[in-house]
Amino acid sequence: SGLVVLNEHWCSMLGYRVRDILPTMDTWRKLCHPDDTNQVEVAMKRHLSGKTPVYESEYRLRHKQGHWIWVLDRGRVVARDSAGVAQRVVGTHMDITARKQAQQELQRNNILLQSILNNIPVGLSAFDAELRLIASNDLFRRILDLPDALFCEQPTTFESIIRFNAERGEYGAVDPQTKVAELVDKARHIQAHQFERVRADGTVLEIRGAPMPGGGFVTVYTDITERKRAAAQVLHSTELLRGAIDSLDEAFALF
Repeated sequence: SGLVVLNEHWCSMLGYRVRDILPTMDTWRKLCHPDDTNQVEVAMKRHLSGKTPVYESEYRLRHKQGHWIWVLDRGRVVARDSAGVAQRVVGTHMDITARKQAQQELQRNNILLQSILNNIPVGLSAFDAELRLIASNDLFRRILDLPDALFCEQPTTFESIIRFNAERGEYGAVDPQTKVAELVDKARHIQAHQFERVRADGTVLEIRGAPMPGGGFVTVYTDITERKRAAAQVLHSTELLRGAIDSLDEAFALF
């Protein structure tokens, strides 16, 4: 019939009293956020037609004071006629505005954090106590030449990254399985560390890391290839200059 029966709490959640609300689906449509109406009706129709065992949707309703609140809407058909057509549906609305606001704030903070990470001049990765990747930046992927496919399966693990590196020869002519086991074990007992590693393509990385409170560790990667090349050139020039000076000293000694 389209008749809707509402309780006092449902109405007060939106700032109304029961006598203020005309209990029809048209009233619901007027209160529902226009960007949410379609997805809610699609979910409802799927349940009414028997395609889903229950109906559930999160969306916004307009409060009497003009702002939007988020609700978790759950329900199911409790009566059908002989042809299987839904005759009666019961359900609940729960105000989840605070939860949604917390999620949105967390999302904004994550976006801000990722923006900061992507603009620092070093590659960075952080793994939790279970050796799952919980933070990284774009430079981390680029500096280690890690493919996007490695990060599609969630969560990305330290072991999966190490295994990929071992199998492509990043650690030299070693048995990949043995090397993976060795490095994973070392990561589980990691201490503050700093070392240099020459990648298979000749890139020289300075790697620094430290354990984090509660387990896991954070690591930064700096490409020092040019610095090393420049230092080698300075050393070579110094040796040439020293050789020239020594030759001059020998020549003057003859006189």
